[in-house]
Order: sequence, then C-alpha cells, then structure tokens
Amino acid sequence: MTMLNAQGLLGERKLSPKEVAEILDSTVATLAVWRSTGRHKEKLPFLKIGAKVRYLERDVEAFLEGCRRTETDTKAK
Repeated sequence: MTMLNAQGLLGERKLSPKEVAEILDSTVATLAVWRSTGRHKEKLPFLKIGAKVRYLERDVEAFLEGCRRTETDTKAK
C-alpha cells in the first residue's frame, strides 16, 4: 500500500541528479546550472531535501514529453 501525504509525494520514485543526467544524456553539472539559473524550472521541477536534490520520476517523464517534436522549429527566438 502506498501512503500519500497532502502533496501526494510519499511512495513516488525520487531520482538523484546522477540518475536524471543519465536519462537525459546530460551531466549533473548541467542540471545544477539549470537549477541555479532557473532554466526549465517550470518544466523540470526538483525537490530540495536538506542538502540533497531529487527529481520526481513523473516530472522527468513530463519534461521528456515536452521535448518531443515532429518537426524542427526554425523560428528565431
């Protein structure tokens, strides 16, 4: 049985920055830059538990879904 708190986070898989970096084919340092600069903060939220950083598996999956494309965006931003 999975227990839930008010936020529904208990029982959910929490990934370390190393695990997320491997999934995203990135580096732990890149994730640290994203966190410190706020880049992707709405798309890739993280948990700060004491000195540790963790990512919910569902948030990583949602981030990857948001990266899916069917064509290249050629518009300059």
